[in-house]
Amino acid sequence: MVVVHAHITVLPGREAAFEAAARELAAATLERERGIRRYEYTRLSEPATYQAVLAFDDYDAFIEHQASQHHHVIAGAMRDLIASLRLERVDPVPGCFDLAPHYADDRATEQRQIEPVDEAVLSSRSDQYRERYPLTRAAWWGAAT
Repeated sequence: MVVVHAHITVLPGREAAFEAAARELAAATLERERGIRRYEYTRLSEPATYQAVLAFDDYDAFIEHQASQHHHVIAGAMRDLIASLRLERVDPVPGCFDLAPHYADDRATEQRQIEPVDEAVLSSRSDQYRERYPLTRAAWWGAAT
């Protein structure tokens, strides 16, 4: 499993627009993607600060999310609202962070990927995101579980 915390600071006065875009992105992600376990945004105590908690079955599912058409469009529009963004891979403590897949209902896998996909564009975008977000494990975490 790959879990990412996104630390986000929004430009002053743009909070409502950011939250609307976050709702749209979360809904599209949960409806259309395979391999997603959690996709949540929370407001933090400092003004205009947010955290997103993203949990995926594996790194490839994270990259598929980043490269998806809905993420490309919606997150692209969100860039004009964000002052700073930092992604941090976190390591769930075994026995203290078990996440069942969000899509645990019986919907067929093929229903989850409803967007037409241009494989060449997706492949190119995936390569860019793998380079941009390697999300390496911290050495002190030990072996992958």
